Amino acid sequence: MGVINRLSLCLVLWLLIALVPTVQAEEQAFVRTTSSPIAIKNLDFLIRRAELQLRASPHNQEAVATYLEMLLLRVSFLNTFKDFQRALRVTNELISARPNDPGVLLLSAKVMQALHRFSPALIQLDKAAELTSELSSSEQARFRRQI
Repeated sequence: MGVINRLSLCLVLWLLIALVPTVQAEEQAFVRTTSSPIAIKNLDFLIRRAELQLRASPHNQEAVATYLEMLLLRVSFLNTFKDFQRALRVTNELISARPNDPGVLLLSAKVMQALHRFSPALIQLDKAAELTSELSSSEQARFRRQI
């Protein structure tokens, strides 16, 4: 192994050791993790990236699902009502564009559930389940796994 390869390997190992959270002995309760401000900044970045992906393809269900997941994650930590409003706006726009898409109804039901609007969420799940009866058995199974 050449000197450069050894140095590269040492550098990679050093970085891994430095970046892996460390836990002190069991009698001590210290765990080194990412600081809260950094974690929130990382989440903000993921949301901005998801917004850009959503703008690039606004009717892409996977992009919408990722964006909604990131918004709801931030809501769970920071209880940000503007994120709830964003999630509702995105799902309402998507439902307007594709009202009979079971996947869209499922995304909307997840947002409703996060908002503790259980009755509308159940109505959307029922409608989605009804619409899946028209799908093939494999597509029905895939949908049921998402629930």
